Amino acid sequence: MFKIGMKVVCVNAENQRIGGLVLGDVYEVVALHDIFPWIYVNGFSYPHYNYRFRPVQDQYTEEEIEAVNIDELIKEKELIQI
Repeated sequence: MFKIGMKVVCVNAENQRIGGLVLGDVYEVVALHDIFPWIYVNGFSYPHYNYRFRPVQDQYTEEEIEAVNIDELIKEKELIQI
């Protein structure tokens, strides 16, 4: 699931044994553990469980783009009516 060089975002910063991760911060995977489900991210010399991260989504789906466009149109119409 994770690859070296991949950008990941922290989605779980709770109950850290050592600490340091910040919820919502973006990190880069610098190494993978051979045996355990751990990844090493930039800024840390020790690994973190991979469930604490998800890949950063660089591209949006067509549905997401359409939803944003619809929201913007609704806001524009509301501003015009005011």
